[in-house]
This record gives sequence, C-alpha cells and structure tokens, in this order.
Amino acid sequence: MKNIMLIAATVLFSTSINAGSCKNCKVTSIGSGPYYGGKCVGTSDCVVFNVVGGNKASEVCNGYKAWSYVFDVSTDTGKSVLTQLTVAYSSGALVTIHGTGSCDMFTSNGGIEELSYMYFPQ
Repeated sequence: MKNIMLIAATVLFSTSINAGSCKNCKVTSIGSGPYYGGKCVGTSDCVVFNVVGGNKASEVCNGYKAWSYVFDVSTDTGKSVLTQLTVAYSSGALVTIHGTGSCDMFTSNGGIEELSYMYFPQ
C-alpha cells in the first residue's frame, strides 16, 4: 500500500512540476474555428492562444511554438474562459495562466499544452 501511495504522489507531483505557467503575461493571439477544432482530440471545438512576457515556463510537450495553450470551448466552462481570454486580449490586461502538463488535446505540430486555469492578478 505504501508503494502505491508513493507512486501516486510521485505522478501527481511530477505532473505539477512539468506544467507550464505564465505569471503576469499578455495574450497576444487567439485561434479558433474549424481548422483548430479539426486538429483537437476528444472535441471538435477548441481554442488555442499565445502569451508573452512576464515569467513564462513552457511545458516540455508543447512543441507548437506559435501557441502556448489550448482548451475545449464546447463546454460552458470553455465559453467562460474564452470570454475572459478575449477581455484580456482586447484590453491588454496581464493574466496569470497555468497548464495541466498534458498536450493530449492538440497533438499536431508537436502539441500544445492544455489550459488548467487563468486569472487576472491584482
């Protein structure tokens, strides 16, 4: 039982270490539509976006350098995130973003890390 708990803790800890993040960054571009949706796995409606500046650390699996993160926009949560993302882009506001450490949703061109959360820092 101790070994199972140790393995689970190791996997959880290593995933969070490998996740990309961007603190106090600006959203510089947003991509959506059938082109991107057609490349997503598990959904046909995803959005990709890029962030620059601040303190940025990219996930190792993120090989698609034009884009930083991807998320599923077919859900109510995804639609809310898209609204926040659009506000950040339009206003030039700084955001803090954290990825999941997984690039399974968008594997084309080397992969794009999936978004875990985003917020506007104080």
